[in-house]
Amino acid sequence: MRGSDKKLGRRKAGTYGRTAKPAQKQIANKATRRAQKFVINKDIPVPEHVTRNNIYPWSEMEVGDSFYFTESKVRCSATCWGKRHNITFTTRTWGDGWRIWRTS
Repeated sequence: MRGSDKKLGRRKAGTYGRTAKPAQKQIANKATRRAQKFVINKDIPVPEHVTRNNIYPWSEMEVGDSFYFTESKVRCSATCWGKRHNITFTTRTWGDGWRIWRTS
């Protein structure tokens, strides 16, 4: 280090708070992963897919339908659901809350 670096409290490049794992610990972790045994099971059926119950009526709405809500998170839910199902919604401020319309 130069004298001016010491005065400013600078460290050498590449030494900012890094701590390397000891080599022995890394080797032990790899050995543990290799030694792990997996039990293979046969004839276990795949469970049926469980669908979530929607809180909001996105799937029931037709183009032009709307509903009123007071929680802002409903707007985010509509956007995410719409992206997954290729449907668009529009929200507008409505009194003390919002109203959301299905537009396509």
